[in-house]
Amino acid sequence: QERLFQRLLDAGRSLEQDEYSEERESEEPSDVVRGEVRQLTENDMGLLPFEIPNPDIMKELSPAVRQMVLEYFDRINKSVNRRGRIP
Repeated sequence: QERLFQRLLDAGRSLEQDEYSEERESEEPSDVVRGEVRQLTENDMGLLPFEIPNPDIMKELSPAVRQMVLEYFDRINKSVNRRGRIP
């Protein structure tokens, strides 16, 4: 019985230590260094400088030509994004 009593006391102590307080505590903010804010580019917003033709036009093309058109627009849009400007 004494062991059981000791276990109960130990459990009660650990519960007291683990209690979480709902009270909020304020803290002084630390020094925050804010980086420079730059303007968003078309690439940042996911816009393509050269838009791929709409699906209606692409449907009229043969699969081989459609693939060539997609590769062409992919290449020119990637070259713009790498250089940051239109070639």
